[in-house]
Amino acid sequence: DAPEALEQVISKLLAKNPEARYQSLEDAQFDLEPIILDLRKENVGELLTETRTLIAADQLEMAQSIVRQVMEIDPGNRVARELREGIQRQIKDRAVRPKIVALVTAGREQLVVRQFEEAIQKFESALRLDKSNPELHGLIEQARAARERAERAARLLEEARQALHREDLTAAHKSIAEALSTDPDH
Repeated sequence: DAPEALEQVISKLLAKNPEARYQSLEDAQFDLEPIILDLRKENVGELLTETRTLIAADQLEMAQSIVRQVMEIDPGNRVARELREGIQRQIKDRAVRPKIVALVTAGREQLVVRQFEEAIQKFESALRLDKSNPELHGLIEQARAARERAERAARLLEEARQALHREDLTAAHKSIAEALSTDPDH
């Protein structure tokens, strides 16, 4: 199953006639290097398949090691470069995922206790770690909307206090009712 070029090199190495043999090791290496390179390139397809299998099994470090081997064999291999970039992205995501989860959890807890600014800060910190996460954009918008509702309800309650101070019960009732509909949890 050896390539024909390798058979020729082996024949020349084992030739009975010393004149037909390689005269130096460098000459033999010179003929062997392209054969070795061709054999390695044949192996690239198998290595890329193995890399994809490892990625699917979430064995990213091993996949990264194999894709590096492919790139050493064939530095211009576009598929290997794309796989490498994807693996690096996944490794980075894996590293920051716990931080993002912790920030989102803390932000949600801040929302529950109506600490809107702190919640927004937590969500924005998480967004800086994962700029493409649509859930984080939604959480920021949700926290900002809740803050605006709370601020509007606070203004309406202040208007109700002023109306009570003026003994205008109708205006006070209207402001309180509007505050409750704006922010029922206030």
